[in-house]
Amino acid sequence: MWQSTVYDVVVTMGSFLFVMIPGMLIATALFKNKVLLWRLAVGNVLSFLLLGWGILVLNFLEINIGYVSIVVTSLIYIAIASLFLWQSGSVQRSGNFSAIVSRLKKTLGFPALILLLFITTVIVILPMAQAHNKVGFTEFYLAEGMEPMPPWREKYGVDEAVTITAVIANNENSSQSYTMHVVTKENVLQIVELGLLQPGDTVKQQIILPPRNAMEQQFQILLFKGDSQEPYRILSFWLHA
Repeated sequence: MWQSTVYDVVVTMGSFLFVMIPGMLIATALFKNKVLLWRLAVGNVLSFLLLGWGILVLNFLEINIGYVSIVVTSLIYIAIASLFLWQSGSVQRSGNFSAIVSRLKKTLGFPALILLLFITTVIVILPMAQAHNKVGFTEFYLAEGMEPMPPWREKYGVDEAVTITAVIANNENSSQSYTMHVVTKENVLQIVELGLLQPGDTVKQQIILPPRNAMEQQFQILLFKGDSQEPYRILSFWLHA
């Protein structure tokens, strides 16, 4: 148990330090004469900005956001930042880099620029991250359940067929295919292929329940999603004579 906890802590801290590298390299290039604490602070902010914009690009390209994609993005940033650091050293040796940095900070107001980029990143990334992490679901219910006297509260002769309406609404984040099985304890009465529903689609499917062989009989409607062999939702009700 404790080994797993230690592993999780090491992976989390290692990942955090890894994604901090690009910002540290850039901060080192821009602020060679600043104290280490200053470079660490600016480097952390720059790293979070770069990571945020990287996630924004991955989300826009519909690439799965995981360890692999973040590591690859960080490696690209590290390569670019290393090149920038090397180039800054070359320029500094020629005596021009300090003047360029001073002019840049004086013109743009570097702290204000960092703050503006940070706020912009939060404003852009946060809503997209919330939308990306939105948990989808499928609504599945009987329309008659909204009525004052649904069929399971009324009485029908055993030789009467009863019609009910199942409602399926796809509130998932992607298109889904659905299948309904109408069953009793003894038999599968119907299998209804609903096909592919896009996000936001709603289907109302009428189901005719045949005459029954008992005064009271239980029916179940099983909703299957995709290729799953396990029901996603089950509606159970009784009809009485």
